[in-house]
Amino acid sequence: MTKFAGNYVASMYGKILEELTYSLNFTLKIVSQMSEHGLWDEQNQAWSGVMGEIVAGRADFAIADMSMTSFRVRFVDFTLPFIISRNTLYFKEPGICGVKWLGYFQTFNSCTWATIVTLIAIAPLLLSYMKTIRESGSMMELISENFICIWGIFCQQALIEFPRRTSLRIAYLTIFLTAVLVAAHYSAALVCFLTACTRVLPFQTIEEFVDAGTYKLIVLRGSADY
Repeated sequence: MTKFAGNYVASMYGKILEELTYSLNFTLKIVSQMSEHGLWDEQNQAWSGVMGEIVAGRADFAIADMSMTSFRVRFVDFTLPFIISRNTLYFKEPGICGVKWLGYFQTFNSCTWATIVTLIAIAPLLLSYMKTIRESGSMMELISENFICIWGIFCQQALIEFPRRTSLRIAYLTIFLTAVLVAAHYSAALVCFLTACTRVLPFQTIEEFVDAGTYKLIVLRGSADY
């Protein structure tokens, strides 16, 4: 006859225990059913709850989803864990949604923005080089003029005069198509970003939670967190 204490007789752990008794052919006697895992009383130097039943010898073992801590291991032995869990802080989701000004730039990642800026910076240089092959004039004036034209194209503006040379037409057509695709992609991404409700959380880390001081913390009594 094996004596045990616990609070999960009808749970998954209880089913496992039932299968063990059937497979290994032994009987059990429930000596107590505790509602808490157990706390260490510094004054009396004793455990309460399930831990107290085992340490005092009133039970041979216990069945409970008890966290394995370095302090508890000093008093009792643990089996291999059935479930691996992690500590998580839960709090009520705030009811307000907010769109920050940075959201208009978060529709593209940093690599996409860098590519667009690089394209706007390099395209005037290439066009100026192509124009100086057959045209005369100051390079700085050509670069300035082409930069304004490229910037206008990406702002969905038309050219004052479309070039006659085939090479320049192909170059400008490529830039036009690129600007249209970038604008369409940005508009679609921005609409999705603005319509999705973004929760503005009051804190992101445990340190910020402590500094805020506006939330009351509650944990399960007798647990490792408690």
